[in-house]
Amino acid sequence: MEGWEPRRLDGEEKAACRGLWEQIFTEDSAAFLDYYDRWKLAENECWGIFCGGRLASMLQLNPYRMRVRGRTVESRYIVAVATAPEYRHQGMMRALLAESLKELERRGMPFVFLMPASEAIYRPFGFRYFYEMNTGVLRTAGLSGGKSALLAVPAEEDDLPAAAAFSEAVLRELSGCYAQRDEHYLRMLLAELKSENGELLLLKEREGGRLCGLIPYWGLEQPEIREILCKDEDREAVLAAAGAYLGERSGGRPVPVSGACFPMEGKKPIIMGRILNMPAFLELFGGETAAGETPEQLFIRLAGGSRPFINEIV
Repeated sequence: MEGWEPRRLDGEEKAACRGLWEQIFTEDSAAFLDYYDRWKLAENECWGIFCGGRLASMLQLNPYRMRVRGRTVESRYIVAVATAPEYRHQGMMRALLAESLKELERRGMPFVFLMPASEAIYRPFGFRYFYEMNTGVLRTAGLSGGKSALLAVPAEEDDLPAAAAFSEAVLRELSGCYAQRDEHYLRMLLAELKSENGELLLLKEREGGRLCGLIPYWGLEQPEIREILCKDEDREAVLAAAGAYLGERSGGRPVPVSGACFPMEGKKPIIMGRILNMPAFLELFGGETAAGETPEQLFIRLAGGSRPFINEIV
């Protein structure tokens, strides 16, 4: 345990994170990592442990702005938790989590999120699942874009203000706790999707041009839908137009859906969260702890009870 300590990395030290990322997360493409370095690494916090001048273990805290009951709240999304194989089982990850969470608590941040590779890793640190994602498949066979009431078109930079306003209007009706979809969020999302051969689809009325849905998708070989966002009354038209558009890219095969604002064939627990600063958390949600209630139970009851709708961005 001697010879190393967890610390927040400076700008030059952050550059070492890519090498460890490439070593551990081999499924990520060079194009995706180029996107990440440009858009995320530039504004996030990296914590790490160096041994012999080499980055042995790391985690990253990405800014994640939430809307909670009409208020904008700063939080963090923990990603890239990794330790080089030869340094594992020495308590490095535990030390990094403990120090970084302590720092966020000191700043008064109410909560923090992550998408775990394994639930068992994070339960000892007080993280609990509180959000289940609607999953399913989008039917594409036999659909024709020319017969759809809506037109599916890829979003460009000029479309982002309208897309942000649409997202806020829909999510405000669906939930009391969700990721704030401002223009900056959508600009990063668009860059992320393009890094993996994807697009942000706008579903618009053919006559009048009313925006009825947003669908981010990506996939180097086959498309995968990251999210379907629309009002309930537009659901069928959105699915038909998206199915016709993506059917050309999937060869008519069904397209997996990893998140939707309405029930589909399945549900999957996806996001874990943890209270960091109890007074700040209670101020947001207006709740009080029940007798014998743990912070983890409180988080699930209040944050989960507000029907959170979160589209994870790495």
